[in-house]
Amino acid sequence: MKNTPLRAGGRLLAVLALLLFHGSSCKNDPKTSSGSDAALTGGTVTIRMDGAANTLNPYLPSTGYSRYVAVRIFNTLAELDPETLELKPLILKKMPVKREVKDGPHAGQLAYDFEILDEAQWDNGSPVTGHDMAFVLKIIFHPGLPTDVYRGYFE
Repeated sequence: MKNTPLRAGGRLLAVLALLLFHGSSCKNDPKTSSGSDAALTGGTVTIRMDGAANTLNPYLPSTGYSRYVAVRIFNTLAELDPETLELKPLILKKMPVKREVKDGPHAGQLAYDFEILDEAQWDNGSPVTGHDMAFVLKIIFHPGLPTDVYRGYFE
């Protein structure tokens, strides 16, 4: 094939167009409106799912969609470190240590003492307390609720 001026001009035009598109797609990401690198808070996150969540209660039997939503809106006491596979405190001051109960009706059984971070709070500003954790355990052990899948972890 002969290299005609028209063909060479077409190649040059294609290269220039490619450079133009490449140059226009390379830009710095804008910072937050204040100009800082701080994370934005508030607003709305929209996630598309193939199905609907059938419950937002993380302790009731649910679909995978419900679980997907629940783990993103509820904090847990601790979370699994993906590198060490150890539990790390999330809203706890430290991981609880087991101890044997010495006296009373539960003598000889194991107990765990949890200390919740002072700054742990609900979305309305009220603090997360031991009463909240007791409520969760009451839900899990309630005989009228289908929560047997979790009971084995707490018995």
